[in-house]
Amino acid sequence: MTKFSTFAVLAATLSFAMPVIAQAAPTAAQQDRLVQKINNAYGTQFPVHPHAVNAATSSHQTQAGA
Repeated sequence: MTKFSTFAVLAATLSFAMPVIAQAAPTAAQQDRLVQKINNAYGTQFPVHPHAVNAATSSHQTQAGA
């Protein structure tokens, strides 16, 4: 019975922890925006996905105008 209770507690803990862990992990879009900011700041040419470049550029222009 102790093996089953240990397994049940572990399964319950993981079921509650997984959504928190999933939210904490950076997405590809967040990483692309960060890389684009680095490219803009230091003049580097690290590759990013095209959709992230447009989002990072537009947010950078918005911040510069404010």
